[in-house]
Amino acid sequence: MVREPPSLHELQARVHAAATSGARTPGALSSDAGDLLELIEGDDSFPADARLAVYARMYVDRLVDALSEDYPKVRVVLGDEAFVAAAERYLHAYPPHHPSIRFAGDRFPAFLAGDDPRPWLPELARLELARLDVFDAADDTPLRLDDVRAMDPTAFAQRVLRWVRAHAIVEVAWSIDETWRAIEEAEATRAFDFVPPAPEPRTILVFRQGVVVRHRALDREEARALVAACGGIAFGDLCEALAREHSADEARELAFEWMGRWLACELLV
Repeated sequence: MVREPPSLHELQARVHAAATSGARTPGALSSDAGDLLELIEGDDSFPADARLAVYARMYVDRLVDALSEDYPKVRVVLGDEAFVAAAERYLHAYPPHHPSIRFAGDRFPAFLAGDDPRPWLPELARLELARLDVFDAADDTPLRLDDVRAMDPTAFAQRVLRWVRAHAIVEVAWSIDETWRAIEEAEATRAFDFVPPAPEPRTILVFRQGVVVRHRALDREEARALVAACGGIAFGDLCEALAREHSADEARELAFEWMGRWLACELLV
């Protein structure tokens, strides 16, 4: 009995399933592809299973490349070979769930928490993911210092602080900001040796200036103020909250110091 050839849709679906199965060698594909290989023309020098394996290798390799681009600091920590192995384990456990390759690694920090014994490595990955999200965040027109200077002081004091969408606050239990800096210094000098982070809780602000993403650790008081401000607070109310813990002069000085810093970081709209 002659079998009907598959429709184009069915053929595409079967090739897609085989290419994305994670099997990267002809032998591994042969057991899964079944009679699909009968539909692929091959020869002695390049048989059908080897031709199909090309697409499987390309699929996995491109995803690993994407993870490497998204998590360059994690790759430095692990080393190239170990990173590729971890990335392949991740892709096996968490196949891409979105048509865009941009989201292929969005569960990588959670995966590392169960894959690597270092408790700080997932936090380093979370910082890298936050930086990626901030880079892709929607644009807003930031408030400038000249804009503030042009406002009536009373009106500005009553103005509720609003934040640009291109920012993130990352709470961590380790000093990964220092590790990040040490990795960058190591990359610059090509001396790949750095001290692992210390168990010191940090609040890290990730923000975008123009198209450049930056981050910095906040001291406890600024972190508390920034979180409160993200929830919606007038500048005058922020000053009053500070005045409950500081003298009037200290509160005013601290509030204006933060305001200048937040404006310079293009955090306000």
